[in-house]
Amino acid sequence: RRNTSFQSYLEQMQSASLFAQSDIVGRNLLASGDSFEFGGPPVAGVVRLGQDAASLIASVRDSNGLLVDQMELGPARAGDFPFSWDGTNSKGDAVPAGRYRVSVAAKDANGGNVSTSTFIEGAAVGLRREGTATVVDLADGRSVRSSDILGLVK
Repeated sequence: RRNTSFQSYLEQMQSASLFAQSDIVGRNLLASGDSFEFGGPPVAGVVRLGQDAASLIASVRDSNGLLVDQMELGPARAGDFPFSWDGTNSKGDAVPAGRYRVSVAAKDANGGNVSTSTFIEGAAVGLRREGTATVVDLADGRSVRSSDILGLVK
């Protein structure tokens, strides 16, 4: 009997948590990941640096893995560093809509690798429960756990 009561309590708490998070639907957020669906407007993101970086380079690749654009972002301090991609290739030509991936390479002053995590902006369109995890569905087709969300975009 006690186990059933605890299970019921746990389910109520999970439902309350899902309800509390429901206000993110319709809002833009920064979600962990490096792939996105490009359809026109610039793509914004944040790279989280484990330490100061002397150089920071973002590379955008298409769904075939071909390099589309590369951006020198310069030096950056440890923490969160915003970036955006305007949807053009290295020649300045607009790229077609489709799935793209961004990778960020960061080096310290001695040329050593700096750890990075990438978060891409996306619009939340749905919220659901998978086991004990809350999953947010994004307009670009991604699905991320609520624990993989850096925050809401103002």
